[in-house]
Amino acid sequence: MSRRVLPAVLFALANAACQSVPVTSLPALSRLDPLALEATSLRAAVTHHNALQLAAAGDNTLTLALRERGGPIILEEAFPLRVATLDRGREATVTAFQIAAEERTAFDEVMEDLRDRRQRGERRYSFAMTVDLKPCVTEGAPRSAERVDIDLKTNAGKQELPLARNLNLRQQGVPLPTCTPPQGL
Repeated sequence: MSRRVLPAVLFALANAACQSVPVTSLPALSRLDPLALEATSLRAAVTHHNALQLAAAGDNTLTLALRERGGPIILEEAFPLRVATLDRGREATVTAFQIAAEERTAFDEVMEDLRDRRQRGERRYSFAMTVDLKPCVTEGAPRSAERVDIDLKTNAGKQELPLARNLNLRQQGVPLPTCTPPQGL
């Protein structure tokens, strides 16, 4: 299976994921300060059909990118994600990911560097955070298995923030190979 970035751009909300962001989430997203995030409380939850499986821990990452406005990426760091919770229902599963414990210090150091840049008056940057997951589908899966909902949980609020609803992975160019049991979660 090849890796592909699941278009869940958490703060920039770039590309096609914008089409799936609930309008009710936009005010909360605009108030969200990405530099106030803490590794221990940041979670990305994916609600998916049981026929869609997500790769086991270690194959999923969260990437932070800092780009000069209109210019090149000047900082890009990827952090392994682990499954924080798994709630399997009759037809759907909610898989919540968070930064792996051994990577939290490194995440916090990158965030501290970004906060220092802000304090020095360096505000000519755009910030993006993406979640990279490796999905597969079971043989004979219905087309509805290609659709996911994505939520963000931060230290800023107790509720999850809907980022994408009914996002079609195949239409976004995410490879959906057939799973070879046993695969993932």
